[in-house]
Amino acid sequence: MKKFLTQLVDFDLTLYEVHHKNYDPVNSIMDFWSTYDIKSFRDHTQELLIVYNGNPENNKLQFDVERMQEFIIALTKLCMAYHIAHDSNIDIGEIDTSKFVKCKIIQHELEVSKNIYDFFNRNHKTDHK
Repeated sequence: MKKFLTQLVDFDLTLYEVHHKNYDPVNSIMDFWSTYDIKSFRDHTQELLIVYNGNPENNKLQFDVERMQEFIIALTKLCMAYHIAHDSNIDIGEIDTSKFVKCKIIQHELEVSKNIYDFFNRNHKTDHK
């Protein structure tokens, strides 16, 4: 029970760190995308959905509880950072993505996902004509 309460406190602190006087949402955004590329983001999110649905197919899970806790906290920090950046009118388009550890992988994944989107969007438009 103590471990669970510690995890809840860690999560709650994530919500309040935006009030720290040295808080910089751009750094939080960069921290997240330097740690998680699009594939690992998708893998973690998919596993969250599997667990949330009670693991109906009884799949072997990829990540342990601690790793998922880290991801949830990182994802929460990312959401808070995007919100604060938006609310403060910070231009996140100016973020230097060259500092991302996996920048080339991210760029490649964005290109692939755009191609998939374009393919399905094109088919979707022709289906509704």
